Amino acid sequence: MQFELSTTIDGAARLAGPELERIALSGFATIDLSVHSIGAESADTQRLEAFRQLAAASRLQIGGISAMWSLGSRALDLADIVGTKRITLIADACRAHGSNSGGPADPAAAARALEPLAVGASRRGLALAVEFPRKFSPEAIVDLIDGVDGGPVGVCLDVGHANLAGGAPEAIELLSGYVTIVHLHDNQGREDSHRPPYAGSVDWPLTL
Repeated sequence: MQFELSTTIDGAARLAGPELERIALSGFATIDLSVHSIGAESADTQRLEAFRQLAAASRLQIGGISAMWSLGSRALDLADIVGTKRITLIADACRAHGSNSGGPADPAAAARALEPLAVGASRRGLALAVEFPRKFSPEAIVDLIDGVDGGPVGVCLDVGHANLAGGAPEAIELLSGYVTIVHLHDNQGREDSHRPPYAGSVDWPLTL
């Protein structure tokens, strides 16, 4: 099991060398890079390559990229730019990813959109995972993934969101064979507050 710190290249406070150095000194060897928006292809390439070099200077590797569902196939391009082999598409609304209004309306819509993405990821040798909307039941997610052709699709299990939608242990039990990446954070079961583990109501002993 490998733990990574989730970081972002967007937002008002941009990560720079000193922050990345502190991450490395805290014991992390890899980071997951969250990308909320994209611009012109050349600008994105320059921006991501500059960040990759900053991370490398702090002895950090980019283990994967998390991108909003609405970025679609462009998210696969971002993984190529930074040299990672893992992409996670965030299809749920989240404090860390804004409203994400471009997410799929229902499992059938998600399945249709995932077909070409699964093909594209497989051709590039990328491991593709999706953090599905919390309104999708675990049973619906299993049926959706089993019906997608073109390449394997894993589940990104967000423990905090699962706690808001009925319980993390219950979701893990149903999705255990499909989970390839986990987002760890806590809340009190009322709002997506992104607290550290053990600072909310998640049943961590049962979850772990």
